[in-house]
Parts: sequence; structure tokens; C-alpha cells
Amino acid sequence: MLFRSVGAGTFSGSVRASTRDLSLIDGGAAREVLAELGGDRTLGDLRRNLVLAGVDLEGLVTARLRLGEVVIEVTGTCPPCGHLDRLLGVEAQGLLANRGGLRAGILAGGWLEEGATVCLERASRRLP
Repeated sequence: MLFRSVGAGTFSGSVRASTRDLSLIDGGAAREVLAELGGDRTLGDLRRNLVLAGVDLEGLVTARLRLGEVVIEVTGTCPPCGHLDRLLGVEAQGLLANRGGLRAGILAGGWLEEGATVCLERASRRLP
């Protein structure tokens, strides 16, 4: 899959460019939320672009990561909003509280395949 910023997301244009190109979520947290939602929900219903496994997302704000060919900079946390509540028809904000993942800007686009290695290129400026 080719990743690049096209500025076509739900809230594109409402914030500074390149702060919300991507959203990342921990795979374990995503599976927990889906189990709590029940039914036939999928990872896509959580509206996060990338599901990461084996990566501790805490403390990565301002870090620079390489995912395959793609280079991103983590710009902040990605708490759920009322928009997700309306799409899912449930109170998702509570379900995803403190496990909504991170937002990131794309610094260098490229190909990203499932199972790609995640490398830390620059540590967070706020080391834990």
C-alpha cells in the first residue's frame, strides 16, 4: 500500500497541515475495544490507519519512526471524538479512553506492507 498525505481526511484543513496524516493504534488495545463492542465490528471501524503490534506507543510523541519506506513524526495522542461515536452508534469515547493511539505526520511517503519493520529514527524529545 502506498502511503502519502493527500489532505482528504474527515478533519483535513481544520488543523495545521501534516499533524494528522495518520493515526496509529496498538493492536492489543484495538482487539480489547472490539471485544467490548461485540458484534461483527472490524479494526477499520475504529478509524485508525495503522495497527501496530509489538511497539510500545507510550512516550513516542515527537518521535520519528520508519515504517517500511514511510517516515513519520508522531505529533500527539489520538483520543476518540464524537464523530466516532456517531459512526459506530455507541459511546466510543469511553471505550477508547487512554488507548486511542497516536497521530502522526508523514515526512516521507512510500510503500508500506503488512508486517513491515518499525524503526525508531529519532527518540521522543520527552523521554520517559
